[in-house]
Amino acid sequence: KIIREDALKKLIAIAENDKKIGILGCKLISPNGEIQYVGMQIDLLSPNGVKWRKPFKEIPGEPQEVYSVDGAAFLIKRNVINRIGVFDERFSPLYYEETDYCVRAKRAGFLVKMTYFVEVVHYGGGCSKQKLPEYLHFVFRTNSIRFALINFSVPLLIVRIFYECYTFLRCLPRKMLEKKNKNVRSSFTNF
Repeated sequence: KIIREDALKKLIAIAENDKKIGILGCKLISPNGEIQYVGMQIDLLSPNGVKWRKPFKEIPGEPQEVYSVDGAAFLIKRNVINRIGVFDERFSPLYYEETDYCVRAKRAGFLVKMTYFVEVVHYGGGCSKQKLPEYLHFVFRTNSIRFALINFSVPLLIVRIFYECYTFLRCLPRKMLEKKNKNVRSSFTNF
């Protein structure tokens, strides 16, 4: 991550200007200047139950309320930590810890917002580059389910359960076919 000039000062000034803000995220951009993240919103039919918001065509003048911010760079006020504690370690080593934290902050009465006026260059993948893709997928799916169980209401959970079953069943024949094809290929290499 590369923090732009005065980014922290700007985040603090914006957050102190609104006493209701508990968590304030910023605009994350790629090294090439493209916008990566501008907050999250709930989406039950996405693979993880939440999805990244699309950038606004016009830059909003005020910080925008969001469901969650991205964990790469954001400000948490001390009174949030005093009231709800720290990140839930059950989401370790990665995925969903910041999303769960934002939901907990909202439940405690704090606002979660993001601002376009503070930028951080985000290279992405720093925590996951040394990990196997299968491991990352397992952690992602496990934490996605954990997040839903902890934070979704019963009706939302029912929708998620159907979605998870559908996703599993849809992937199952493909996985079985891949395994079958591997067995066929390995039997040809034995000649």
